[in-house]
Amino acid sequence: MRGFFTLNKAFLSSLVVFTRISLLFISNKVLAVFLGPAVYAIVGQFQNLMTVMHAGASLGLQNAWVSLTAEFSKDTSKRLALWRAGLHLSFFSLAAVSLLLIFLSWSGFLSFLFPTLSEKTLRLLLLCTIPGVASMLLITIVQSILNGLSAFKLWAKVSIGVSLVQSLWLISFVLWKFNSVLWALATQSLLSLLFLFIYLYRKIPIKKLLESKSASLKEWTNFIWMGLVPMILTPIVLSLVRSFVGHTLGWDQAGLWQGAFRISDFFSLIVSSILGVLILPQLSKLKNEKAFYNTLWRSLTCVFIFSFLSISFFYAFKTILIQWVLSSSFLPIADQIQIQWIGDFFRSGSWCLGLALMVKQETKIFILFEFITQIIFLSFTYFGLSSLKMAAPFWAYAIENMTGFLLMFFFLLRSHYLWKKKF
Repeated sequence: MRGFFTLNKAFLSSLVVFTRISLLFISNKVLAVFLGPAVYAIVGQFQNLMTVMHAGASLGLQNAWVSLTAEFSKDTSKRLALWRAGLHLSFFSLAAVSLLLIFLSWSGFLSFLFPTLSEKTLRLLLLCTIPGVASMLLITIVQSILNGLSAFKLWAKVSIGVSLVQSLWLISFVLWKFNSVLWALATQSLLSLLFLFIYLYRKIPIKKLLESKSASLKEWTNFIWMGLVPMILTPIVLSLVRSFVGHTLGWDQAGLWQGAFRISDFFSLIVSSILGVLILPQLSKLKNEKAFYNTLWRSLTCVFIFSFLSISFFYAFKTILIQWVLSSSFLPIADQIQIQWIGDFFRSGSWCLGLALMVKQETKIFILFEFITQIIFLSFTYFGLSSLKMAAPFWAYAIENMTGFLLMFFFLLRSHYLWKKKF
């Protein structure tokens, strides 16, 4: 019975990942073909901005909602108390992000990231981002709770429905001018939230949440820092790297690198979805140290085997892959993209080990490693552009992820044999 449950879980996870990848591929293909590299780079800037704001509003607690829900799946009162506390945190963080977006919309501070947009257009876009971020936050919380409760059929239907609505909304705008695409990105989660509400309005325990008491915020604190720091820091660093390349080599070159990174995003989505659905809830429930580390090392081995086979396939057909995922305009990245895939290989391992650090709540180490790797990525790109030109961000990405993996691997290896696991 357990084997059937695991098989069913893996099948639903694979179905969701396949659907997400397919819809993301179609949307990305349309964007790449119709917009071209320079405009594609600006779209990437705006997507990074949305990611940063969503990270701030959610406090990076996606994995916390999954982990805490899974840990207390059989303790209804404790789980509801934790949910209520998490919602309180989310409300105040969303209010803070909304005020920040209002300030940014009138200050013009972000205009350097969007050189082709008028001040008025950028202002209105940032204001429209507020309800979009709020919708993204609610969608993320619901999906994470369903994952933590192992309600995989419902989670799969919701995930597929949300992805489908967002993709159709974005594609419908592409036939219009460039600015309309940014409006679609800002508002696509609103339509998805409407779908979510219609589908789940009878299944959400609103009355029980209102009647329950809030738990202390202690359970959320470490998760906040471990989720918030990378979710905010990574998009900021990516925007800066894209700006460095754009201002140094031209925005066409920045768009080419954005295309390469988009291919990495496809691969990362597969790995992160598998880890978040199959591995994180399982690690969160394990209280025995030996079982915890045995599960971790087996998971890491499987992730590396999958990554090696996938990247080997990508390399063998890289020219076809670039034209298929993007367009022929992006073929110049064929000379460097294999360097990017070295980084993707180690990045997949880092994500697996990073989940272990989260469950163990090694907050300081997790944040320290995150800052070290992001500084490496940013500094190697900035100083390497003058000599390596377009290859600089590719090498910087590979070195960043290799360093991050080695730091986490040796830390957890030492923790396995010398320290006690923290719960």
